[in-house]
Amino acid sequence: MFKWALTAEEKKAAEDAIWARHFAALLEYCKQYDTCNVTTEWRKKSFKCDLVGMAADGGVYHYEGKLGYWVHRQRKAKHANKLPADREAQLQALVDQGK
Repeated sequence: MFKWALTAEEKKAAEDAIWARHFAALLEYCKQYDTCNVTTEWRKKSFKCDLVGMAADGGVYHYEGKLGYWVHRQRKAKHANKLPADREAQLQALVDQGK
């Protein structure tokens, strides 16, 4: 049966899964390039990054190769004090490793 709307728990689980997938892509990027400082202008065909995101209305969208935009949004969320502490800690761990 098609669901027209997600429950709060389903939406949170979807957002968490999407964030984890982006973070995993960032870790892959770090491993490949020995840095996690991805810019929004960065694009390279040799780095495969197939990601999905969640729109403000709860809809899911798909995009490829835009890891830099995700990193940029995490930076903006941190500066606006909207990045959850657990996610900030995961990203900070990369900074602390010199990535």
